[in-house]
Amino acid sequence: MNISVLVSNKGTGSNLLAILEKGFQVKIVIADSQDAPGIKIAKDKKIKYKVLPYLRPKNVEVSEYRNQYSKAIGKILKDNKIEIAVLAGFNRILTKPYFETFLGTTINIHPGAIPDRKDEPYRFEDGTIAPWNQGMMTEHAVANFLQLKFATSTIHVVTEEADFGPILKRVFVRVEPKDTIDTLYKCLKFAENQGLIDVLKNLDL
Repeated sequence: MNISVLVSNKGTGSNLLAILEKGFQVKIVIADSQDAPGIKIAKDKKIKYKVLPYLRPKNVEVSEYRNQYSKAIGKILKDNKIEIAVLAGFNRILTKPYFETFLGTTINIHPGAIPDRKDEPYRFEDGTIAPWNQGMMTEHAVANFLQLKFATSTIHVVTEEADFGPILKRVFVRVEPKDTIDTLYKCLKFAENQGLIDVLKNLDL
């Protein structure tokens, strides 16, 4: 599989490291900023990388620039013959031109319970509704689990609708009474890393 990992300075690079440590070959790492931890990992591991800063000119509308940026990301993937793109802390919304340009599979790890159907929320094993956390930044999403018994992240196929798409795997951790956002996210992140590897091992292109 030709894999690309998309990162930003909002992530830690742990998913990229997990992929590499399990022997998967990452062809190119793409970031929206030079200071993304994933770029340092790419340099250390001698992996090809590309930094495409998200810098919207004042005379360009937000939606127009987002489309331009999305198409540029898609073109990098297409030109490098990528089959699987993994969004690992990449915090840019990808719009229609991305999906029209890059025809491979794009995978995201979302800190929330993406439902199978929009009209039916996912429920934990104790019957409580699991927060979807659609469109939320990671810290706010993780905070929504602190008063519950469980936390979950969803590994899914990316579609034009943010934080929604076919479910590949859900991972779960128990919320402890003394958990904070940081401690809970650390546990959830470890589960995400393992879940992502399972998905990549079993992905049928």
